[in-house]
Amino acid sequence: MMVWQRHARVVVALIGIGTVAAVYLTLGERRHASRRLDGEQLPPQVTVDSTNAELERVAGIDPKYRVRAERLTTYDDGSTRGQGVTIEAPNRDGRHFVVTARQSYAAKGNTDIELTQSIDLREDDGFGLKTDKATFNQGTGIARADGEVAFGKGRMTGSGVGVTYDEHADVLHVTDRARVDLTAQGGLPAVTFRGQSATLDRVSHLLTIAGNVVVTHGAQQIDASMATAHLTESDDRILFVELRDGARIAGGLGSVASMNAREMDLDYAEDGQSIRHAVLRAQSQITMSASGGAMGRRLEGERLEIALRPDQSLEQVTGSGGVTMSIPAADGSPSRTVRGATLDGKAGDDGSLTSARFVENVSFEEDAAEGAKRTARSGVLDLAMTGSAVSGATFAERVTFSDGDLQATAREAQYEPAAGMLRLRRNDERGAPRVWDTRVDVEAESLDIELDARGITAKGRVRSTLTAARESGAGKKGAAADTHLPGLLQQNQPATITADALKYNGDRGAAEYSGHAWLRQGETDIQAEWLNLDQKEGDLTARGAVLSSIEMDGGVSKGDADELQYDDAKRTVTYRSRQARSAVVDPKALAHVVGKQGDLRARTIQILLAKAESKLEMLRAEDDVVSRIDARTVRGGILTYRSSSEEYVVEKGSSAQVVLDEVQNGKCSEATGRELTFARSTDTMSIDGKRRSLTQWQQKASCQ
Repeated sequence: MMVWQRHARVVVALIGIGTVAAVYLTLGERRHASRRLDGEQLPPQVTVDSTNAELERVAGIDPKYRVRAERLTTYDDGSTRGQGVTIEAPNRDGRHFVVTARQSYAAKGNTDIELTQSIDLREDDGFGLKTDKATFNQGTGIARADGEVAFGKGRMTGSGVGVTYDEHADVLHVTDRARVDLTAQGGLPAVTFRGQSATLDRVSHLLTIAGNVVVTHGAQQIDASMATAHLTESDDRILFVELRDGARIAGGLGSVASMNAREMDLDYAEDGQSIRHAVLRAQSQITMSASGGAMGRRLEGERLEIALRPDQSLEQVTGSGGVTMSIPAADGSPSRTVRGATLDGKAGDDGSLTSARFVENVSFEEDAAEGAKRTARSGVLDLAMTGSAVSGATFAERVTFSDGDLQATAREAQYEPAAGMLRLRRNDERGAPRVWDTRVDVEAESLDIELDARGITAKGRVRSTLTAARESGAGKKGAAADTHLPGLLQQNQPATITADALKYNGDRGAAEYSGHAWLRQGETDIQAEWLNLDQKEGDLTARGAVLSSIEMDGGVSKGDADELQYDDAKRTVTYRSRQARSAVVDPKALAHVVGKQGDLRARTIQILLAKAESKLEMLRAEDDVVSRIDARTVRGGILTYRSSSEEYVVEKGSSAQVVLDEVQNGKCSEATGRELTFARSTDTMSIDGKRRSLTQWQQKASCQ
């Protein structure tokens, strides 16, 4: 195509010179002829009949034209016909060429001039053109060849049907079946251009091909309704190609399988054959290659651009005006769709995309199990890709993430698809990173979420809310929910828990808090260094400097211990002390409960609740028991309290004996034995099965 443009001037010169020569012949200037000497009489319509005619004309400093004809006949109507015509321009714009034709014809007045049969042009640089008929109208300056035209030079060959040339505008037009073949150096595949028509503007160095345009180069094919090629000033290389009214490129672009757009601009490399940059506008689409014949990633947008390396592998792709990337399912990975206002993608050494940044109004959608979707929205998204898979997605600026009933928000989020992990970081105007579903709502400085197992690891100023959930869809996707709060809490109210850190297992409904854990619900309040709640079993365990306030019997029972454990199946609340056993007991280090039953200390204190409500049924304390009941203090090994009868039974257990002190009127009385029974409702007491009165007790100076 490029050589054709460079030499189109010669084609025009051929037609122009032929017509000028015919005019000269009809004018009869400087004609030299060998007259026929056979005496044959000329037909009446013939005025001059010459053989071996030769004409030469010099106009100012213009080059010379030499015209020879085997026979030249002029008729009485002013027309002239020639046979065996040869036209030679030895110095035409620095070029030397020769045109031959079997016949020539100049109409009356020299307006229309024809060369016919076996027209052949040869230029000294090797360019040649052949056709069977050419005409020129001197009034309009239009030259025309209606038949088939073939031309070529060196590695270039071309053909078409019908050529017109506007001498004034210096524009050449092939009217039908235009084709140019350009063979590359080194035996590489030729570039072939085909179209219904072609127009060459020799002043602007533009070649326009219109109508079912097809350009092939090895495995690459370009299709368009119209193509305009910008050539170098020497017309030997392509600089730029504009494709219009629907364009498609397939093959020969490495990892890019095909490109489609209403309009496409191609910027060529220095070799004039390989594309280095492409701009796609309106209904743009780029499809990437995939292994095994599978469909590759597809990019769609108002405007897409790609940059290619010298080996035609992809280097970069950008998009604007709204871009969509469709990633098909492959190698066990689900299909994904990503949208954003703009795109900036980079390719690895093999030409496959390894990263893509989407900016503004970003949406991310991933197919999940059972027809569900994982979706995200943000201001910015950075995708990392390995092979056909998405290895990572980093979201920024007002991130929202959804996976079934799970929702999450943060300023930044990192999604790791292979691990099913979502990491939330940094506060925004909505607050700290947050995740929630029907059972749990968590805010923290950082959140790591195992999406399939619904696991949550939260760190830094953790604030959470737990609720009972019995509707379908809670917890792991596809599993029916059956979770509740620990039974010592109200099931119809959420519980708020704060801590330094949280590990939440959604499969088991287990929440483990550490560092300044603090649970609150109404009047119930539990503080500890470590706190664990089991939403499936309804259990609760707290350890480390435990302080508790639990709604019970219409009031509040307070406690402190090294450990608190609630067993929902048994309906027991157990306080334990981790104090090492020694001869000297520190009462402050014992488990401590204050409530309806009195003020109680022991190594272990267990409260049995009623089945349907937070109401104390029985209390049992063991080891180093110290109980203050009204004005009495009792010490022993085991204490049992029954709420229905308000009866206390204290046994010596591991202690030496049971000791009861009572203060009345400023005096201290003491009684001892192996077992003490006290009925609070009747204010009666027995020791070792015998009723005892204060007068039978030993008097002491002080009850310490």
